[in-house]
Amino acid sequence: MQRPVAVAAVCGLSALLCGLIGFSPAKADYRDDQIRTVRAQIHDQSDDVRREERLLRDMERRRNDYQRHHAYRDADNLNDRIDDLRRHIDSDRRRLDRLNERLHMLQDRRHDRDRYGDIDWRDR
Repeated sequence: MQRPVAVAAVCGLSALLCGLIGFSPAKADYRDDQIRTVRAQIHDQSDDVRREERLLRDMERRRNDYQRHHAYRDADNLNDRIDDLRRHIDSDRRRLDRLNERLHMLQDRRHDRDRYGDIDWRDR
């Protein structure tokens, strides 16, 4: 009766240790996934800003055409839309700056983890 219990205990202990060993790389993978996610968000946001800037240039060109042809009411309506789009582009750029700051923070943490990960700071 003692032998099956000992075998089960050894198997259970080995499974527990394998689980703990397998958990450690998961944190590193999670941080790398965060970096990939932020990079994808930066890419999407910068594409959005570029697309909106092209739209802004097109709207400004149309406004100038309206003014040249003395369609001032249409030019004023388009001018309001241009102002709204400029505010939206500015908010997108602020978001892009925040994403870049977050990316640098995550990269610095990864660098510190890779460089100082084996040091136990509690012993100092």
